[in-house]
Amino acid sequence: MPFDGCPTPFTSILAPREFDAFTSAQPGCFVDLNLDQVIDALVPLVDADVLRPVFWSARRDEAVVRFRQAVFSDLDHPGLLTPVAPFRDAMRLVRADLAYASKVDRAAHRDAVTLRAAGRYCGTVRALATAWRDEGPRSAGLLACLAYLEGLIGGAGFASLEGGVARCRAALATVQYGLLFRGDSVVIRRHAGEPDYTDTVHGRFARFREADGPAPRPKAAADGGGLDHIEAGILSSVSRQFPAPFAELSRFVAAHPDFIDPLVARLDREVGFYTSYLAYIAP
Repeated sequence: MPFDGCPTPFTSILAPREFDAFTSAQPGCFVDLNLDQVIDALVPLVDADVLRPVFWSARRDEAVVRFRQAVFSDLDHPGLLTPVAPFRDAMRLVRADLAYASKVDRAAHRDAVTLRAAGRYCGTVRALATAWRDEGPRSAGLLACLAYLEGLIGGAGFASLEGGVARCRAALATVQYGLLFRGDSVVIRRHAGEPDYTDTVHGRFARFREADGPAPRPKAAADGGGLDHIEAGILSSVSRQFPAPFAELSRFVAAHPDFIDPLVARLDREVGFYTSYLAYIAP
């Protein structure tokens, strides 16, 4: 049977109901008891601002203690714990993309980075819900959270966001263009059906290869989202030559200015309380 019966409405993964704000400063006794060193070892630097106040805040409510212990028991199962790390990593990348996009001047570039963030957000929320549903949590905390995630995914807002991502990706996939380099200038034009000369070039230089086996294909550049002024100029020119896909992208971004659900953001922050402690006590 699930812990504590049917799940209550999800408000936090740390308590069965709303509670007072966390302590904003480290208690003085922590230094005397060397607990500050324990917290330093427990909390990863990337989560310090969020998790330190959680560990500083004493909870003397038995219901809260039982609630958290049940979540810990659930997360003892690899099937429930393992998907949490990819979820949190993806949410960090989503926030990083949105922070970067807010500083980008060129609309096409800004919208493209935002699209990537939205797609990653939809994918990681759906993946976490699927993994937890397949494994079957028992604690009130994870049951309530799972019920909330499934309701979110099944709602009109998430469907609109996910569908918009798919439409924009499909529209942008139709964009094909060519680059003509003439001295220090670059001419951008629509793709004219030229063949891919990669295999031809490999064939011409095959006799110079020292190792046997197929020639390696060119590796795609790592995409951190950043563009230099030449790349940004090329993207702006491409967006002007293909106005329809980029107009679709612009409408999508305008329709979803704040797509991260507040309780998903809260889950991302608070679940680190459990994962950091489990990592600390792991053999």
